Amino acid sequence: MVFSSLNSGSVYEIYFVCDGYHSKYITIDTRNIPEEALLDGFDIVASGKLFPFMAEFNLELLRQPVAIMKYEDASKGIVVDEDYSSTRIEMLQEELMRIKKFEDQKEHCRHSVCT
Repeated sequence: MVFSSLNSGSVYEIYFVCDGYHSKYITIDTRNIPEEALLDGFDIVASGKLFPFMAEFNLELLRQPVAIMKYEDASKGIVVDEDYSSTRIEMLQEELMRIKKFEDQKEHCRHSVCT
């Protein structure tokens, strides 16, 4: 994903949307960037990978950004908040596993008597 220009001093929500897929978004916080750091700009890498629509999917998980990016003095750049993002990714993976288990159970029940 390439962003040609984001103004400093703002918080952006970047949405990834495609028909037949669950949408998601990330937040890019351009506040608190020192003036001298703005001169050369920044490279920002963001994954727009979406997963196919699933009726059983808990949409509450997508009401928060899947990643937050912000300026970090130590790296002198815009970086992913790893603690936040890894927690969100883990929650999404758990939901996908829950759905797979549900689908597997439905498939099993089609081939046998379930009580």
